[in-house]
Amino acid sequence: MRHQHPALSFSLELPAGAAVPSDLPTLITLAPVRTGGRVPTVTVSSEGLPEDVAAEEWIESALARQRATLESTLIDRHPLAGVPAGGVRTLSSIVRGSAVGVLDQWWHGEPDRGWTMTASCDALDYAQLVEPFEKIADSFEWH
Repeated sequence: MRHQHPALSFSLELPAGAAVPSDLPTLITLAPVRTGGRVPTVTVSSEGLPEDVAAEEWIESALARQRATLESTLIDRHPLAGVPAGGVRTLSSIVRGSAVGVLDQWWHGEPDRGWTMTASCDALDYAQLVEPFEKIADSFEWH
C-alpha cells in the first residue's frame, strides 16, 4: 500500500498491517512484534531550511536538539547514498525507567527543506523490525 501525505508532498510504501490514523497522516503504526510490546511507529517530519543553512548544518543542529530533549544516546551513524544535498542515517537509544527504546532515523537534506523519517520501537523488537523500517525508508519519495 502506498501512502501519499495529503499536504506535505511525500509518499511511502507501507507493509501489510500498517495503519495511518486519519487525524495524524504523518504517523504510521506497525503491528506489534510481541504481546505487551509497544506499538512500533514511523513518523515523517519536514521543516523549511533558510537559504543560509546547508543540509549538513540542519542535520547536526537537529541531532543536537534531539539528544538534549530526549536524552538519547547515539549508537551508529552513516551517510546516505543518493541524497544530493546530504543525508544521514542514525540509530539511537532512549531509556525511560526500565523501558529501552530505539530510534532509527533517516535525515534527508534538500536545498530548501529537511526531511526526517523516524522509526521507533522497543529495543527488544528492533532486530525483527529493522528490515520493514528499511523498506519503508527506501520507498520514501518527496514531490
